Amino acid sequence: MSEKNTLLKTIDEMRDEIIGLTADFVKIPNVNPPGNKYPEFTDFYIAKTKEFGLEAQLIKVPTKKVDEMGYDLPRTNALAKLKGNKGKPVLHMNGHFDVVPVGSRWTFDPFGAEIRDGKMYGRGASDMKGSVAAQLMAAVAIKRADLSLDGTIVCSATCDEETGGQLGAGYIVEKGYADADFGINSDCGPADTISLGHRGAMWLEITTKGKTSHGSVPHKGINAVEKMAGVIMELMKLRESFKEKVSAMPLLDPLTKHPTLTIGGTIHGGIKTNVIPDSCAMTIDRRVIYEETPEEAKKEVELVLNRMAEKDPEFRYETKLVNRIEPSYTPEDSEIIKVLKKNVKSIVGKEAKISYGAGYTDMWLFNKIMPMAHYGVNTFGQAHTANEYLNLDDLITGTKVIAMTAYELLS
Repeated sequence: MSEKNTLLKTIDEMRDEIIGLTADFVKIPNVNPPGNKYPEFTDFYIAKTKEFGLEAQLIKVPTKKVDEMGYDLPRTNALAKLKGNKGKPVLHMNGHFDVVPVGSRWTFDPFGAEIRDGKMYGRGASDMKGSVAAQLMAAVAIKRADLSLDGTIVCSATCDEETGGQLGAGYIVEKGYADADFGINSDCGPADTISLGHRGAMWLEITTKGKTSHGSVPHKGINAVEKMAGVIMELMKLRESFKEKVSAMPLLDPLTKHPTLTIGGTIHGGIKTNVIPDSCAMTIDRRVIYEETPEEAKKEVELVLNRMAEKDPEFRYETKLVNRIEPSYTPEDSEIIKVLKKNVKSIVGKEAKISYGAGYTDMWLFNKIMPMAHYGVNTFGQAHTANEYLNLDDLITGTKVIAMTAYELLS
């Protein structure tokens, strides 16, 4: 039997173990915000990594840095490593283990990892604890199949992607734990799809200022909420202009080939029904196509606000940048993409779908230092939904693609 066939057979034999590890991950409620039970997850990940015979490392973010970010709970990350004979090249595979809040309308236990009809249900099953398990078990399969590697596999399980990733992927990149020749970020799926990158984002908080007065004499005040209503109308006009901007990236939803703008993700104003509000704060979520920068998007909005101030002497405002994410991109002719495409075709049995993400992941942080591809086992359309589920056949298929890609790149 060839070495490649041995590897695929090994993963088939590990099916129950791969599914079991995914279930164990899902059962740890790493809800973010606020960042629950991060040490419990990373301690478990490291214990399993050592049990599998791989090297493991805990990366704890210093308390001072956590405090500076305004977080109350500890931030931890974990590495698993399978060293090759020569140590290089290095393939870095990353996934985040934090999950969004549960929300309502669940009919399954959100952290029960219940399996029904070939699907595992639970918050984070698809986004993206299945992919975190697939990466780790791909490395374990190579070891168990007793295959020789020249290069080294590093898997990172990182926190905080759902809130920007600064103390997760951002921290391990900053501190040099992620230095590698190429990478795979597995916040992607399903197993027949490869993404070349993702759009960026610019989140801005806009606050309009007014003047308080009694509700019976509104003419003596300046209504900050009404000023914000004007902002909303002007931003809706700006949004119409985005139809003229079209990205060349292969986004699957044609409407996401344009920049998008969500107005009023949050909005707060006023203190009492009969008091003219002197302040109103609203957030916007501007998604940035590859051909733009977050800074350009911010200037666009500020130009709208400045024009409003020029026309209305009572219009006063402040802005605060809440989140800034750069678009990411790895060319389709790069080695990591080409090897992934080859293995998707071989293992899945059809040509890989080439896409580009409308939403962002931690890939942009790694893309600064290495060519990285999006490839994982996430079930399409399940992220952040009630009754989120993971297709278990895709979990195994994706593990095979990841393992074979690592083997071919590093042997």
